[in-house]
Amino acid sequence: VIRHAERLDMLTDKYVWLCSDACSTSQIFTDPETGKVDEKLRNKFAGMLGTHYQTGHGRLYEEFLDEWEKEDIFQFAGSGKRETSYFAPYGIEALGAYLLAIVEVGKTPGKTYSAENIISALVNVSFEGVTGLVSFDNDGRERRAVFDIVNLRYDSLRADYTDFVRIGVWTEGADENDVIDTNVDLIAPRFNFTFKPQFHGGSYDFPDLDVRNSFDYWSCNDGEEKTDETGKSVRLEKPDGQGANNIDNSYRCDEFIDCYNMSDEWGCTVSFPVLFIVYGIFLFLFICFAVACLLFTCVFGFCIKRKRVRAASPTFLIILCLAAIMGYGGLFAFFGQPHTVSCNFRVWFLAVAVITVISALFVKSFRVWRLYRSPTEIKALKDWQLILFVIASVIPILIILVLWTGLATPTADLIEASSDNKEHIHCEYGSVAGMIGFYFFFFAIVAYVALFLLFGIFLSIATRNVVSTFNESRLIAISIYNITFSAIVTIPIVFVLKDSDPFITWIIIVTAFAYGFTATLVLQFFPKIWGIVVRDKFAKEASTHSENSSGPKESTITSKDSKAIF
Repeated sequence: VIRHAERLDMLTDKYVWLCSDACSTSQIFTDPETGKVDEKLRNKFAGMLGTHYQTGHGRLYEEFLDEWEKEDIFQFAGSGKRETSYFAPYGIEALGAYLLAIVEVGKTPGKTYSAENIISALVNVSFEGVTGLVSFDNDGRERRAVFDIVNLRYDSLRADYTDFVRIGVWTEGADENDVIDTNVDLIAPRFNFTFKPQFHGGSYDFPDLDVRNSFDYWSCNDGEEKTDETGKSVRLEKPDGQGANNIDNSYRCDEFIDCYNMSDEWGCTVSFPVLFIVYGIFLFLFICFAVACLLFTCVFGFCIKRKRVRAASPTFLIILCLAAIMGYGGLFAFFGQPHTVSCNFRVWFLAVAVITVISALFVKSFRVWRLYRSPTEIKALKDWQLILFVIASVIPILIILVLWTGLATPTADLIEASSDNKEHIHCEYGSVAGMIGFYFFFFAIVAYVALFLLFGIFLSIATRNVVSTFNESRLIAISIYNITFSAIVTIPIVFVLKDSDPFITWIIIVTAFAYGFTATLVLQFFPKIWGIVVRDKFAKEASTHSENSSGPKESTITSKDSKAIF
């Protein structure tokens, strides 16, 4: 065993060898023929701890040894010297206890000397033996077991003593009534040491036996891979978004953001931080474009009035710009590690922005359709009516969002991903109500938005033959078709990929929303900007009128009528 342990490098300060009375004896490193101690082998065993049955002690035991030493060695094997085997004192006491139990049985008239009666009588047996006081409990069990603790020490070897040394006592089941001597080096209630144990290498300090394998981990704060050589100095944390620092190395480059500072995804082949930088730049440019469109509308819609802008209604264009800016801002909530605040911002900002854009396009298309139906009766749609309609369209979405937030609050939580079966922090949109709550509120919003899109498509088809000033109706129709197509393609793909490929899911979601807002702004503003800057060169337009060229199936919206659109 020792040779095998040596090959496994187990005879070091990191290990403590414990052995029962069968091997905690000098015989394990003593030649049985010559009686010579193998010191090299003995040194390998040094530091071992063992147990021995406690030998006899006290006055009676000394008197027994006096007689035992005088006996004839040929008549009594092992006699003639002042020592006995471990079991001899207990054999003497076992015989004494048996005889006294028989005496106890005989004290009761009519009792037989059956095994049952003898065992029952042991409760009343108590005497001073060669190992101390002998007594039995109510179950007939003898006193608590007592063992000597022995130690193979370096210091005893230097003193030419090669055997194990008794250093303390272990007593079974020390209870609350036991008196503990505070002057003794007490390790635990059952152990009472006279000498400190000496361990491998000669140290008296208790070794750290909690030996573990080293492991690699990722430090979020330092942004680098580290190794815990002890296997226990570093406590691995779950990437729960609460400032977790030391996480398992397997989280590195797994396409999930597990560190609050995203350091686990830096320098990877597929890198979220790089993606955030690239998309962040584009979103910033899109916001600048939306702000520029807003300024363009204010200048040429209210200050330096141009028909190209007035025909489309400056209020309508301003609403589109503000909704797009809100939508772009909501997309930044997808950046970084998910947090409960960002999870809620995603839903609120995008839902309100999308319904605002769609409702504005819808009411614009509705006005063209109404004008097309009754070309001779033009009813102006005032700015306050447009704003009122958009607000009324947003209110149901706000009610759904309030209920969603209250009953199934979107929260950032650890969820096991199907791609790697590890827990990562995600936005959990079901919360208390579970996935049923998520599906209910999500599809309530989708159904409401889809209702507007369906009516918008109907109105776009109904007004497809209308020839209006600056082709407004066709541009609105293209915007509605564009948003509808994006929604139909994006939603199913996201549901399929959201748990298995977060990287692609993120790209699809952010790209789809950014495309929807940007395409709408480009369709509504590019012709106007091109017309005023390039074609008109900022000059005031000449009055133009459209003519009816397609018979009764087409209506004409002239420049005179353009003021009546909004």
